[in-house]
Amino acid sequence: MYLRGHFLCTFGGQFQNSMSSFSSAINTLFVNANNDAVTGSFSKINGSIRLETVIFAIWFTGTIILFVYLLTTNIVFYYHVRNSTQIIDRSKALTVYLMKNITSPCLYGILRPKILVNEAALKDDETYDSVCSHELAHYKSGDHIWTLLRCVCCLC
Repeated sequence: MYLRGHFLCTFGGQFQNSMSSFSSAINTLFVNANNDAVTGSFSKINGSIRLETVIFAIWFTGTIILFVYLLTTNIVFYYHVRNSTQIIDRSKALTVYLMKNITSPCLYGILRPKILVNEAALKDDETYDSVCSHELAHYKSGDHIWTLLRCVCCLC
């Protein structure tokens, strides 16, 4: 058994389960990793694709898919908010908008955040005040910024 490059396993001959073969495998790993870095052979080892190239391709593909998904859902939601909301209260720290097609109230926006409420939040004054207080607590704790940061971190 021997190891070549960065964690690419290739088995040659009989598998030997001894400490000396493990030690030589580790030495081969680090020697070949250093030699590859010096010679610049990053793409292939003995005609096969390197493991880190495959892992990078999978990660990069997932990142692109997640980016497109997040961008698409946010653009679609932006147009829904823009086209189907009406201002119901400007007396709060943030402007409150009624949006009929959301399932629960939320804080929306990064630069000019606003509170979006549904009709259920307007059923009585106590519920409305509780919802607005809850969403203002999200605003004061910076949750709209943390959400953006979390999305950026998911893409990395």
